[in-house]
Amino acid sequence: MDTDYLLPTEVDRVRARIAKMVETDGGLDEVQTWERMFSVSNQEPAPPGAHALPATFVVLPEDADVDGEIVVELEALAAGTDQTLGARRVRTKFVRGDARLLRMLIHRACREIACGDGESCGCPNATSCATPSCVDEWVSPDALEPIVDPSQLPPNSQFPIEGDPDAGVSDDGGFPPTDGGGGTGGVGGINCEPPLEVCNTECVNTATDPRFCGDCAVGCPVGFVCKSGSCLDPGDCRTNDAGCSGFTYCDVETGDCLRGCTIDDQCVRDHEVCDVQTHACVCEPDFKRCAFECVDTQADPRFCGDCSTSCPLGEVCEMGECLDPGDCRTSEVGCTGFTYCDAATGDCLRGCERDQQCTGENRVCDTAVHDCVCDLGFHACGGTCVSDLDVNSCGDSCTPCPRPSGSTATCEVGICGFVCDGGLAQCGSECVDTQTDPRFCGACTTSCPPGDECKAGQCFDPGDCRANGIGCAGFTYCDNTTGNCLPGCDMDAQCSSQNEICDLSMHACVCAEGFHRCGGVCVSDQDTASCGTLCAPCPSPPSSTATCKAGVCEFVCSDGFEKCGTACCSTGCPAGQVLFEGACATSHVRTVDDRGENGQYSSIALDAAGRPRIAYHARSGRSLRYSALLAEGLWSYEIVDNSGDVGGYASVAMDPVGKPWIAYYVAHDKVPRVATREAGGAWITTSIGPADDVGEYTSLAFDPAGTPHVAYYDEGNKDLLFATRLPTGVWLAQIVDSEGNVGKHASLAFDASGVAHIAYYDEGNKDLLLATQEDGEWSVEIIDGQLNVGEYASLVFDAAGNAHVSYYDKTNEDLKLATRRTDASWTAETVDSVGEVGRYTSLAFDTSGTAHISYEDESNHDLKHAVREHGGAWVLETVDGTEDVGEFTSIAVDTEGHAHISYYDRDNKNLKYAIVAAPE
Repeated sequence: MDTDYLLPTEVDRVRARIAKMVETDGGLDEVQTWERMFSVSNQEPAPPGAHALPATFVVLPEDADVDGEIVVELEALAAGTDQTLGARRVRTKFVRGDARLLRMLIHRACREIACGDGESCGCPNATSCATPSCVDEWVSPDALEPIVDPSQLPPNSQFPIEGDPDAGVSDDGGFPPTDGGGGTGGVGGINCEPPLEVCNTECVNTATDPRFCGDCAVGCPVGFVCKSGSCLDPGDCRTNDAGCSGFTYCDVETGDCLRGCTIDDQCVRDHEVCDVQTHACVCEPDFKRCAFECVDTQADPRFCGDCSTSCPLGEVCEMGECLDPGDCRTSEVGCTGFTYCDAATGDCLRGCERDQQCTGENRVCDTAVHDCVCDLGFHACGGTCVSDLDVNSCGDSCTPCPRPSGSTATCEVGICGFVCDGGLAQCGSECVDTQTDPRFCGACTTSCPPGDECKAGQCFDPGDCRANGIGCAGFTYCDNTTGNCLPGCDMDAQCSSQNEICDLSMHACVCAEGFHRCGGVCVSDQDTASCGTLCAPCPSPPSSTATCKAGVCEFVCSDGFEKCGTACCSTGCPAGQVLFEGACATSHVRTVDDRGENGQYSSIALDAAGRPRIAYHARSGRSLRYSALLAEGLWSYEIVDNSGDVGGYASVAMDPVGKPWIAYYVAHDKVPRVATREAGGAWITTSIGPADDVGEYTSLAFDPAGTPHVAYYDEGNKDLLFATRLPTGVWLAQIVDSEGNVGKHASLAFDASGVAHIAYYDEGNKDLLLATQEDGEWSVEIIDGQLNVGEYASLVFDAAGNAHVSYYDKTNEDLKLATRRTDASWTAETVDSVGEVGRYTSLAFDTSGTAHISYEDESNHDLKHAVREHGGAWVLETVDGTEDVGEFTSIAVDTEGHAHISYYDRDNKNLKYAIVAAPE
């Protein structure tokens, strides 16, 4: 909305009205659904409670109203009176799945123009114009401007200058950016204090609100409660002994937990209490709800006397009237309410100057910034001030102190520690039983020899299996040379999986003839999901169907396509361009998910058809989300896990049968978790463990047999861990490296022979390391030990089997790439050194050996892409240079050589996606 009347001398308020057209027996009837008065001003910035024009408000439909007509009407009111100087009225409709911009301009010239029924004075199609006239109040929704990013208005959103139809271009629309997320962000000017966030233009607590449980897009079924961001069925609340939790009350007639309150503690906003008759939160006596707050209109200068009156700058509100106290430096009255005396101007400005003005426990006034802050010995967590000495918020943390199994957490002088439970001894960062643990048998410094056991704090040998009359039990065999029971088999019955036999030469279970191992089981050599000895689906480029003949993968192109090397080609786009959403270009950029604050820790993988699948963290709902580009060009949207604060360090990969797996971090339990998507669309989650402050920097990969593995960081012990999923579904974890503080920025990959490799950062020595597992043992080598290098590591094997790692050189602020030579040594090169570049690297190779790296240009806040064809030079390009973008990049390359990149838009807090054409 905008006007060419002078603000606020001619017009100081704009009344907005929304109505919907409802079908009745007498035809369409107009039913008003919303009305609001906006105070307007031309001051920069606008005073509290006022809006600078042009301004924007958001209209959201109920499900039943999406396809119906709506009416939007604006009136400009004369300053100091309720006289209407000008008005504009539009009828239009919503567009499913889109945000559209309706420009509502109130022209001074319209005051002298009388329009007939069904007409309104304005501009054709509700766009800007210099000379208004009577136009049809119906505006087709197709004529409205699509908004790809609802937080930014398109250009030309200011009022046009008379006689100059091209004037009045604005880059930002002149209004505060909107944000679908929570925290202190707002939608349409709505701001919420943590832990509240904006959902459907309302401030809500997604941890307890069953309408928006864990996320703005999730509503609990009727009768369910929302507990810690998850929907739960409490049963009959009249008899379950627990009643209802969250923002619900027990309905005495049905026993259902219905949305509403029964006690004041359920009302989280300041000065709210529960009305037990209506089960709604209402304002305390002497307070009135204005702009989603309960305010004292007798003393609040933002809402003085009523919700539409804001006192001019420097005035105070007393008894509901705006008063000019004069120079507060010399007046005897000074400043009242939540204002302070500005020593430079003598004005009463909004803010505090003494502790008594701060409401809320443990809050005091910071007189330097005139704002209420936490008192000494306390810090802010979730909108409250908590103690620095509490184990649940020790120091400046908002999470409980970590503690190993068998211990109690402590907080002393703001530093976390732990005390081992009775009977356990502290050995390093663990609490262990030295009477039974062979690693620490009798004392922390004593470990038993391999094969020995620890009993009563003493190591002992169980005996010679050749002569003890017992032999060996479980999956072991008797070694005839030493008499030791060694891991392995000596008969087929010890091999529990189908199509397995025991190889007596290796004492190992192997697949029978005609089968090979994939995913921990023996599968047929003739299956397209594991053709020959392959443990991945046969290559199936877009527009094709995979086949397996005599153990060899092939594919058949769909109608309208033909084979061109390893792809099915059409005549759509010239070389160096890619077809996306019907358009050819060297690159395309799209916003994938703008539902709140989301997109951090993005991870991308391609399905068999080359379509992207993205896992990412939604900070607004503290959940793990998953989006997939569907065949019809639309993005799907799924909440994988919203069981608490989950989804950090997401890592997605497709298994041999095309099912997505996601490894991620569960912050509230401090464990890694893996989610798999079943055929029906349901997600199954499993924790890995050990449950002892582990799971950051997760990296998921499948070995050639199809078995999933996860590398991750042990924060408690500062170690690198590696977990493997056993055929039983249980995850078995092991320590890879425990020398110093190692394991951050882990990147896991398998070579063609099935050997596991992990690139990671040694924080203690500031080196880039590589761990390699062969014959069950891990060896560690330094890839790059020059100064401070190795953060944001990304390990990949090219089609020829050569290992490469992209990473960040923190010392020089450069992007680097290390490659293993044929002599097993490493060579490192600088890929990009212009400015501060190289954070959030992600590396991929196409089938021809062309290297692609996505990364952030921190200096310019851009997403960049580096590409090098085999034997060529690096070509650097900016893929997205709009605003602050490029964090949390993840890249994958399809069979045609096109690069797909997911990344985070920090300014708009959205998940974005880019596709970059294969080089010419």
